[in-house]
Amino acid sequence: MFNISFWELSLVALIALLVLGPERLPAALRGVARTVKTLRATLDHTKAELARQLELDALRSELADVESKRQQLVQTLTPEVQGYLRQQHAAPPPATPPRHRGETT
Repeated sequence: MFNISFWELSLVALIALLVLGPERLPAALRGVARTVKTLRATLDHTKAELARQLELDALRSELADVESKRQQLVQTLTPEVQGYLRQQHAAPPPATPPRHRGETT
């Protein structure tokens, strides 16, 4: 991951042991591990959010393409069909009569 060899890592551990001492080294390592865990979780969350946004952008683009094609298709229709479609789109849905108990269809 960081391209650190075994000997380089050993040297860092030895320096940390000399600087911090054996009493404080375990607590420092736990703090570093906790920080790395938090950074990884944040990175994973950011990756997931970015992937979700990219998927949403792709869906929006596809929706815009479909809408453009729909408009082109509507423009090629005859005026009578266009008028009918406008009526159907503007008209409220037909009301259904209330059903009574025991009534079957």
